[in-house]
Amino acid sequence: LILIEALNATGETEAALEAAQQAGLRFPQSATAQMALAQQLARAGRYQEARPVFERVLQLDPGQPEASLGLADALQKAGAHDAAVEAYRVALNYRSTTLAARLGSARSLVSLKRLEQARKMLEEGLAGHASEPSLRLELSRVYARLGLTDLAAPGAHLTRGRVTWVTSRCQARSC
Repeated sequence: LILIEALNATGETEAALEAAQQAGLRFPQSATAQMALAQQLARAGRYQEARPVFERVLQLDPGQPEASLGLADALQKAGAHDAAVEAYRVALNYRSTTLAARLGSARSLVSLKRLEQARKMLEEGLAGHASEPSLRLELSRVYARLGLTDLAAPGAHLTRGRVTWVTSRCQARSC
């Protein structure tokens, strides 16, 4: 697994995927080896192949938050938005994946044209992550799609009843 990380760090993603495949075959009962394989498949954009491997990790280690989030992301990127929303719901149960799960779920809900549900998901997220720019930016996009132009004004993001303005290009890039 250290080899996989080293290969990724040097940009040798094909070699990292090959090493992860070998580890997955050699250690089929290891949640760690299977997780490394699932993550490499997802990095390579092979979401259909990553999905059953993430599911395997969850069979081996049902409390694995990163596998829950990885499965949800793979479903979303493969276009299975209904299944992704359900998988993100599971990932919301883990503190370490809450923000990413909330954002992913909202994006899947938007793809399903369930804008009010996406809005609610993101607004609830502001309670725990009020200063998170990606959450506010995504919420601003949902407001715009809902026609709530006063809330989706360029640079404006609702944060607990206040409006926060992005005042520099540096801040805008961080969003």
